[in-house]
Amino acid sequence: MKGKIKFFRPVGWGYIICEDLAKDVFISKADILNADPQSLVPGDWVEFDVFEQLNGKGPKARNVRRLDAPGGASPTPAHGGHTHPLEKSTSPKFRRRIFEWSFIYNIPEMLQALKGVALDEGWEFSGWNDAEHPFPILWNYLCYTFVRLEREQKVLEKQSDGIAAFNTGLVDRRYEPIYALFQKNTRPGAQPWRYSCFCIAGEGPFGKTLVRQFNPLPEPAHYFDNISDLLYDTFGPLPSVDWEHVILENLTRLPEQFVGENCPTSFSCEDTSKMPVSEKQAYFDRFAEAIKSDLKAYRAIKNRMQDALGLAIKRTRWNFKTAIPMYYPTLNTMSLLLPLALVSDEEVDVALVVEKTHSGNYLGHTILPLDWAYSNARLVCRPDSDWLIPQNIVQVSDVGILPTSPDDSSE
Repeated sequence: MKGKIKFFRPVGWGYIICEDLAKDVFISKADILNADPQSLVPGDWVEFDVFEQLNGKGPKARNVRRLDAPGGASPTPAHGGHTHPLEKSTSPKFRRRIFEWSFIYNIPEMLQALKGVALDEGWEFSGWNDAEHPFPILWNYLCYTFVRLEREQKVLEKQSDGIAAFNTGLVDRRYEPIYALFQKNTRPGAQPWRYSCFCIAGEGPFGKTLVRQFNPLPEPAHYFDNISDLLYDTFGPLPSVDWEHVILENLTRLPEQFVGENCPTSFSCEDTSKMPVSEKQAYFDRFAEAIKSDLKAYRAIKNRMQDALGLAIKRTRWNFKTAIPMYYPTLNTMSLLLPLALVSDEEVDVALVVEKTHSGNYLGHTILPLDWAYSNARLVCRPDSDWLIPQNIVQVSDVGILPTSPDDSSE
């Protein structure tokens, strides 16, 4: 059986979320076979056996294997095919990195502090209302900005003085850079640093400490060397797209109405909203095979998506801001996002990821749900767009969902 870690406390226990079961599954560190229990974070995929505990205590997991750890296997995509390398950018191991480096006592409180200092911005998607996991866009931004800063060696540490800092890349209402300050963690065996506060250089006791300790001050993450990297060249040919991957291996990301309208005659579409994960996976495996076997259905989907791409290029010619730059942490590369309106020309459904090659041509790699697309784009800058607006996007993935209690971040 497969599921996702809901949380795992340092004392050695936690819970797994499994759509195949009505209740969350209890997990003990003694039953984890191939991973350090302290490395488990919410969102990690695990495979396990399950049995019912006595006295009505509910299901318990045995023989637990983390699927991205040595000896485990990667979870099978719900679309039934391989996962494109670019789609691994939201892997928990990248979002986990900030936990390996620092202890954060109260994540909601920390995020509220950063939001309170930063220039006003929407950090939640439409309808988001989860007090335990506030501001998922901001948390995702902070985790991946940290990964980029480490790669650029811009996370500064002064071991002798027990202080570390990095530039968040955000600014306050006066456009002054906001810095994250950390102190040395003296607890044996814990992360080397411990979150302290956010500050402005030279202001207040912490801002003054930052200036006294670091010269030069920590620099922000850098994503591009040429402004042309942020613009789409609309005068060349249309991008060459990996349509087989986009269509057959991303059915779960395409609008249900669009897929239903182009369903092969040999296949019967079903409502997947209440299907368990394993059943849904098998359903989309069959669906993909049916499309692959029905060239008429495949061409209909491909032609409609090509029409949507043509419209996206026209929109970009009219307004260059239509193509939105984004950063992939896994491959450490820049790409551009183009809007694909599939059901109606008036409403964007998914984002096509395109890469400019050395030849000057563009390659279309994959499609992303809009919440995922926005979260990746926000790493570079706040999108100034008429189609990728967080207040108009419903969150469908686990972007930005990470532990938010003191125990869950582990020390």
